[in-house]
Amino acid sequence: MPVLLERIAHVPAPAPGHGGTTPADLLEHALDLEVLYGPHKNLDWLELGERVSYADLAEAVAGQLGDDSGVDMLVTVTALPDCQARLLPGALLAIRLGGMPLVLGVNDQGAAGPFTALRLAANHLASGRFRRAAVVLMEQSTHPPEASYTPPPRAGAVVLVLGTDAGRPMDGLSVRRIPPAERRPTPRAGHLQPWYELARRHAGQPAADLAVTDRDDELGYDCRVRFTAPTTDRLVPALTLEARP
Repeated sequence: MPVLLERIAHVPAPAPGHGGTTPADLLEHALDLEVLYGPHKNLDWLELGERVSYADLAEAVAGQLGDDSGVDMLVTVTALPDCQARLLPGALLAIRLGGMPLVLGVNDQGAAGPFTALRLAANHLASGRFRRAAVVLMEQSTHPPEASYTPPPRAGAVVLVLGTDAGRPMDGLSVRRIPPAERRPTPRAGHLQPWYELARRHAGQPAADLAVTDRDDELGYDCRVRFTAPTTDRLVPALTLEARP
């Protein structure tokens, strides 16, 4: 059974607290981090940051999908822990979508996370057990300063809806391990930029084939996927979005 991309959308960061996260939740989590890593030099990163959590992003995604989306499988993707620990974005989003979708979470896989999530969703859809899956990619920028990590410039999300009835076929999905000798780790700010670009180009050129490749030298992944326009008369060349630090 072919797996088809029905829609893709970039969801910008909402206002802080959009999903129910309070300043007290954020401060509590910041103090919990001190137990593990020692006192923060200051809380400027929290007080002056966006203060948008994954729960806030999940609420914004729910508004994008709508309550009658028909989604019966949900896969959330995050590369780093949230800036609060009280609200779980997958559970919050599942409630907003109505029904009882299967909820899976992919965490801490860097650039490979979105591709792993797509593979999970595609395998479940191809089995015939599910009709429609939403893959929700999220990143947030409220992190304590770390010399080894550059946070993304802003929070945001990308939602991809996969189904089996209509849309553009997904193929060429692969996640390859990069041999250690070939890795050239370079700091990068977040992991969703190629997916933001994919959503933008899809909106501007809906008749084009699209492909995404991404490479994470720090974790050692080389990933790619292709979405083929559902027409035999393609006048627009394929667009390949490649993220290389």
